[in-house]
Amino acid sequence: MTVKPIDITTAFFEIMFDSSMPSARVCSGALCALLATLLAGCGGGGGGSGGSSGGGAETTPGTVPQPAPATTPLTLEGKAIGVSLSNATVQTTLAGRTFTTTTDADGNYRLPISVPLDQTAAMVRLEVRGVGPQSNQELSSILGTFARLQQQAGADGILTRAENFATHVSFITTAEAAVMREDNGGAPITTDEQIRILGASMHTLQAERLAIGMYMLLAHPERYQWLVRRESALATIESLGSSTNFELLLTDYNALHGSAPEALLNDHDILITTDALSGPGTLTATVSLTHPLALHEVNTATRQFTFNPDGSGSLHDSGKSWATSWLAENSAITINHPGQTRVRLHDCGEGRHVALQVNNQSVLKQLSERLLIIESDYHVMDPLCEPGTKVTSRSTVILLHEADLSSVDATALRADGTTIYLYDPIQEQVVVDVAHLQSDGHGRTESLNAQFTWSQDAQGALLLEFNNGTTGSYRQLNALDTFGTPVLYQLDYTGGRRVGSGNLIPVDASSRTIVSASQLLGRLREYGDVSERWPDMRYRDALRLDPDGTGTVQAHLYAEGEAAPYNPQAYPRPLTWTLLPASPEQSFAELVIQMPYDPTTSEYGCTPGQGSCILQQERRLTALRIDGNRLYFLERRRSDDSGVTTDTPITTRAVFYDRHPVN
Repeated sequence: MTVKPIDITTAFFEIMFDSSMPSARVCSGALCALLATLLAGCGGGGGGSGGSSGGGAETTPGTVPQPAPATTPLTLEGKAIGVSLSNATVQTTLAGRTFTTTTDADGNYRLPISVPLDQTAAMVRLEVRGVGPQSNQELSSILGTFARLQQQAGADGILTRAENFATHVSFITTAEAAVMREDNGGAPITTDEQIRILGASMHTLQAERLAIGMYMLLAHPERYQWLVRRESALATIESLGSSTNFELLLTDYNALHGSAPEALLNDHDILITTDALSGPGTLTATVSLTHPLALHEVNTATRQFTFNPDGSGSLHDSGKSWATSWLAENSAITINHPGQTRVRLHDCGEGRHVALQVNNQSVLKQLSERLLIIESDYHVMDPLCEPGTKVTSRSTVILLHEADLSSVDATALRADGTTIYLYDPIQEQVVVDVAHLQSDGHGRTESLNAQFTWSQDAQGALLLEFNNGTTGSYRQLNALDTFGTPVLYQLDYTGGRRVGSGNLIPVDASSRTIVSASQLLGRLREYGDVSERWPDMRYRDALRLDPDGTGTVQAHLYAEGEAAPYNPQAYPRPLTWTLLPASPEQSFAELVIQMPYDPTTSEYGCTPGQGSCILQQERRLTALRIDGNRLYFLERRRSDDSGVTTDTPITTRAVFYDRHPVN
């Protein structure tokens, strides 16, 4: 992935007429045009317009000049937030005119702008540049179209931070603008819909690290003297070739977890006030919707917070629900909830080992219209650790808006069936199954044989009411470039609620029955050829299936046979595979993958039942559809280090692989 350099230095130092000078005079409309004609006829001329530059149509002596087009005004008020940034230049170019102002010593600015009445679709993008010793501070912010900003500003015609967060130009808004433009193929953002789509699918970690990196380059330049410096911190980062390569700058722990995030992500000039954060009553947040895990893994991507006026609320996270209490202070909301537990490696002085960690509190901080930070303190419950030992976890997620959701086309899902997310009360978890929606409003799922009725509400949400009393609501996530129907789902059942995002993949009946071994041989990369943009995906599995029914589990983004650096002993691991064809008893083919392991010898590839060899993992993959070398499966997985049995819990997911033939 290559970052396209954003040219925001052109015309930064264009000399503008200063309307604050005592000699300044401003005319408008027909009077200005007439004056220009008289000056031209006399051989004289000159002058300008306060705070902007631009040209008009030339006139010939003796002709009647055309009046200047009618314009509509708007005033922007905000703040430029850099590293001790003051007296910086703020400008934007609209309809061929450049509007410029200067911040005060604290970074505050006021910028009147205007466009012709027929050009209110123009995109307003603010550019900020420091002067003198601060000239390497370059910031930007994409606000929206002029028409949208006028609507937000209201009757007074003044747009403030309370109405549009992007009027405060910071490292955060600069990083968002850079990432969105990169995701737009390097082309400028020109519509409000582009802002919405690109904002909803933004790579959150990339934006956060880009912002931190710009801060680090400016606040601690001594750490990065080896870098070839460009005209600004942003240009220096972009010169590395991509914003992912920029992670080279963040190799020291302090850059990622120390003073930089604390200074940047706790700046009250950047954070949105809690009135805006808690106002909706419900906040739904997810990892970037273009991340493979957002739409295919169950219970890993989406969180929902509700806020009641009395200070109570709820949290739905990782497929579980908790009652909460909350308190809004300054620019953060503190949420108290019963213990969330996780198991992580931790070093309490005796080496890294597995330790239980418990979290009873989360803090929400909103960085922008889209970016939400969730900070959680996990208490390490381990006798080797000192009492009160804590680990702070911070994640940056995307806030979903109502405009991101739309109606589901149920007709498109009815043909051969579709994957669906439902709550299994036996396993007490969300599972994926194949559902068949009948034209009479009834339906059933294949694996669980769950019976339901279906309908659609006034918003076009797909509603399923299961015979066991569980209800499901599914709304489409708009304009994501992905196969299938990406949805936000909500499952309500006795005693709880589960919220998540997923992908309703339409089933192709022919693909389910005619899948052959020749279509499976080779290296199958989970979630396709995931680029370096998602470094966490490099550790996902790739399956190599050989003609003799054997194969290996390999690390996703490494060369054939190469070990994953984080755990060299883990890859590759032997497997065996079998293709069970469709039959009268089962209308679809099924790929069965088994991974045996001998805990006594710590060896993979043994024969289950011989000696102490056990079946450590079994995957059963039902073909959903095959499009060339992309294979969609419904996977049911059992894993147990003590040995898989029929009682081992099953996890399910809708997953796709890209197949690469190997010699």
